[in-house]
Amino acid sequence: MANILSLNVYGINNQMFKTAPQRFGFPVQNSLFREVEGVVTATSGTRLYGIVQPLPTGLNIEQPQFYVVETVAQLATLAG
Repeated sequence: MANILSLNVYGINNQMFKTAPQRFGFPVQNSLFREVEGVVTATSGTRLYGIVQPLPTGLNIEQPQFYVVETVAQLATLAG
């Protein structure tokens, strides 16, 4: 089982990146995987199917949503 899940992120909190996707690492045990209905990015036309949402820990009380191309099933497989 991976401790950190490394993914290409296309946007955060409904704000899509205008450039190439950025690589982010997420803690597997404190992240929620949610499904998206095939959102399409305006800049690249890439279809996004999943959201990774790190759960609040310690002093971090925010829950940003990171948009990725993987589905929830694929994220679960990658997470182990």
